Amino acid sequence: MGSKKEGRSITVEPFPAASLGDWRYKIRQNEFYDHFEEVMEGQEHNPSLGMVSSGKRTMGVSVGLQGPLRGVETVALRLWRERLGAQAVDALIKKDEEEFVAGAAYIAYMLQAMIQRGIEVRMQTRAVRLVAEDGRVVGVVVSHQGKEERIRANRGIMLGGGLGDSWRLATGVGGEVYSKIRLPSLTGFDVTEAPGITSNRGRNYEMRARHSMMVNRNGERFASEEAYQGATALLDFDALGEHRFKNLPSYYIFDTNLIEKYSFAGRPPGATEGLDWLAQGSTITELAQNLNIPAAQLEATVANFNEHARAGTGDPDHHRTAHTMGPLEKAPFYGVMAHKEAPDTDPLKGYTCVVTDTNGQVVHYNTKEPIPGLYATTQLQEHQGVLGVGYQAGLHTAQGHAFSLLAAEHAAEKKLV
Repeated sequence: MGSKKEGRSITVEPFPAASLGDWRYKIRQNEFYDHFEEVMEGQEHNPSLGMVSSGKRTMGVSVGLQGPLRGVETVALRLWRERLGAQAVDALIKKDEEEFVAGAAYIAYMLQAMIQRGIEVRMQTRAVRLVAEDGRVVGVVVSHQGKEERIRANRGIMLGGGLGDSWRLATGVGGEVYSKIRLPSLTGFDVTEAPGITSNRGRNYEMRARHSMMVNRNGERFASEEAYQGATALLDFDALGEHRFKNLPSYYIFDTNLIEKYSFAGRPPGATEGLDWLAQGSTITELAQNLNIPAAQLEATVANFNEHARAGTGDPDHHRTAHTMGPLEKAPFYGVMAHKEAPDTDPLKGYTCVVTDTNGQVVHYNTKEPIPGLYATTQLQEHQGVLGVGYQAGLHTAQGHAFSLLAAEHAAEKKLV
């Protein structure tokens, strides 16, 4: 299909979970709730939140990632039950669980293909070390319930697991590694998680909704709020002035229109119970004071945003499209810190990748030549040049798919024994 400057999103058809049998419970559910769209008639659709799911186009009226409802009693779940009735809510959640979509569907199709081909899948089994003979990787030692077992590989070993375990396995046979420094939460605009939410995925869709914006500590917008366009802007560093990241901390600002029209923090539209963790204000000035950001600048920022939102002309400053904008004009106004200062909460940190060639073969640190029989893919693999400098949803999955295929084709021609 070729490449595109702005990237390319690919999705899969919904997958019937029951067809996997008991294996269905090994796949983590998506944390958005597509079928809630059925009961949210009359709510305004939001083009900025659009995504393909369950064979139709959802436009932001579904319950998003900030409000997981499965297996934990949250304020959001109670409010939905009060509004729709417990039976109706449980039925909607069950419908979502019966059909994998998006990333979960992708994984389900891959797992199904493995099962159909008789490929053994071992759970709770840890790779201990790689086995090398005459400079070739020919197997792996694994541990299960305290017992070690050596598995012979005729074609090769593919590393695609956790970053820490996998690169340590690679270095044990001379694999070259590459360390990256990164800021936390640079995969998009991640709003601080609501109290009581146990999910480890704080990312949600609210920050792209109409009647909202992102600002830095000076009360200024710094990127389009659509999709993941603001992620790279968080890296902007003021080297000659204050010598700090310009847009950290950053704040998510919105008005009552958003609360009333969309599902916020997993709640039904219009629900305000349990939102005392948000800063609030009857005016933009009062909100700015409660967030400790410059009131005059935030007032000016909101006024400029509102002017373009009402005119329907789009955003000339950061190129947010007109149909995704809505003025912030209905009190009370809300705000929350979305990204904290990295040095104060989660210091600059790195992760270690394995260097590979274009076949996915791990390169030896000394010779710089591929190590026969050893391949790596997904996030473990250092190929930032392939992915570009910004975030695209599912980028490591797509990278894994492409390089796993290249590696498999290469290994098929290089039988080791």
